Amino acid sequence: GVLAQDRRVFVERPCKKPLLHSLIDRLDVATQNKELVDFGMRGDLLRAIANLCFGCKPNQDAVREKENGLFIVLNQANVDDNSPFLREWAIFAIRSLTENNLENQQVISQLRVQGTVNSSIIEKAGLRVEMT
Repeated sequence: GVLAQDRRVFVERPCKKPLLHSLIDRLDVATQNKELVDFGMRGDLLRAIANLCFGCKPNQDAVREKENGLFIVLNQANVDDNSPFLREWAIFAIRSLTENNLENQQVISQLRVQGTVNSSIIEKAGLRVEMT
């Protein structure tokens, strides 16, 4: 169907659940095997997920329903020397997944810090991360 708001026209998009689940699986594998994937591949996958979920609640829900789907996307929100805009695409994906979606917001708001991850950038700077 077509929806009109103000003077803009929006087309309702069908849910792309199988595609989103496949993208999440590929992102998970790419994250676990960073040294084997092409430069920018994780950013490309995040960009696709973010754009498919932007303003589309069925697609937002499909990511949450995928086992660890939200967590896999959230885990991309860090600095990676080999993927310069990964963090920015992750932030956009998180926005696209949570905008007007209370269920996804609740899942994320219930997360608690469990530990720290040492990154090469922190180590190169001579810093150490501690939880208090």
